Amino acid sequence: SDFRRIVAMIPGIGYRTSQAVEAAFGSSFRRMMLATERDWAEIAIVDESGKSKRLGVAKAKKILEALA
Repeated sequence: SDFRRIVAMIPGIGYRTSQAVEAAFGSSFRRMMLATERDWAEIAIVDESGKSKRLGVAKAKKILEALA
């Protein structure tokens, strides 16, 4: 989707994580921009080995800095 292509360009996200971001914010740039650090940190992503994990606080901070 266009949403994923744009979100994937944000430092710290990439195309694989953009799918989880789209699921979390429903393709809404407004919801994404208003999300808190905790909202970002809690996004569940699936890594290369198929394991589910959270985005995490460090990555959430990096993303919010890029969006500021």
